[in-house]
Amino acid sequence: MREPGSPYLAGSSATLDGCLRNVMQWLGYGFATAFAMARAHPLAVLGQPPGPARGDVAEFVRWRRDDDGWYVVGAQVGPWAVDA
Repeated sequence: MREPGSPYLAGSSATLDGCLRNVMQWLGYGFATAFAMARAHPLAVLGQPPGPARGDVAEFVRWRRDDDGWYVVGAQVGPWAVDA
């Protein structure tokens, strides 16, 4: 989807960890429940298994828990890694 009259894609400034914190705060969910909503349920809708299969490229997201919630501090897909 593009912004009308613009060559740029429409998007959002929302981050996954920010959305996760909002759901936890607004609905009182714990991390495991909110994380499942953000990961497992969309995968199921897409017909994908909830976890990696043997031989899949490794994907990791590293989280940090602070007093005000959970934050992504890094991610890795195969040999590529990035720190937040």
